[in-house]
Amino acid sequence: MSVTSLDWRHLGACGPEDLHVFFGPEQETTGERQEREDKAKLICRGCPVKWHCGQYAVAAPEKWGTWGEIGEAERVYTRRNYLRRQKGYVAA
Repeated sequence: MSVTSLDWRHLGACGPEDLHVFFGPEQETTGERQEREDKAKLICRGCPVKWHCGQYAVAAPEKWGTWGEIGEAERVYTRRNYLRRQKGYVAA
């Protein structure tokens, strides 16, 4: 299954969940965001397409939300390393 095909989306554990668990409001405090992301990551943890979801979010790149057990701040770091690997650099 290709990450770019997006066929994996209908298999996600997040399907029946409220999207607000994965995408918070703009006015969210740091504590609220952490609590929400922790809930989302628990759902992601057992997801059969977690890897595809996370890879998609890093490659796309998705700026908002929790994807494949990767939160917004973590994705910045993950994306930076992804780009380094794509260019042949060794991640520090």
